[in-house]
Amino acid sequence: MKNGLRFTCFVICALLCPVVAAIYTVETKEIEMRQLSDFQWKHRVVASEWPADKQAQRELLQLLTRLSEDLKERKLYFFFFSGELGYELSLYLKENQPPSFEPILNKKLEEALHNQRKQHHTVLIGLDGGRKQVYDSFNLEAIVADIERMPMRRAELK
Repeated sequence: MKNGLRFTCFVICALLCPVVAAIYTVETKEIEMRQLSDFQWKHRVVASEWPADKQAQRELLQLLTRLSEDLKERKLYFFFFSGELGYELSLYLKENQPPSFEPILNKKLEEALHNQRKQHHTVLIGLDGGRKQVYDSFNLEAIVADIERMPMRRAELK
């Protein structure tokens, strides 16, 4: 009932105020991706430790920005952790917008990602929701190579 009421309010507000509709759209993203299984068949997920070193952070962000189109083509969605805090890196923005970091707003999703990582630095979760590979460090080249060998990726390329 709560979602129905929210939708009704959205329709009324959308007719009266386009800004409210835009805010609701942003809120919907949080609702849609509230647990790890919501990514299943939509995105491959990479959960990793965020570098502590400022220079390494800049280099990683530059790399992900430079390769964002290739990463989107591979349906990658990134989450980074700094201690107990989790952040999602959104590559799925309007064209020519750099990737942005947002806190993971959903604790259930954050806990699921922590559980997937366990003691590993980085984990790759496939489209089917299963853990495909763990890594001792964030190595984008190895992650992409592993994805390219996956049967689902090969099927995407046909």
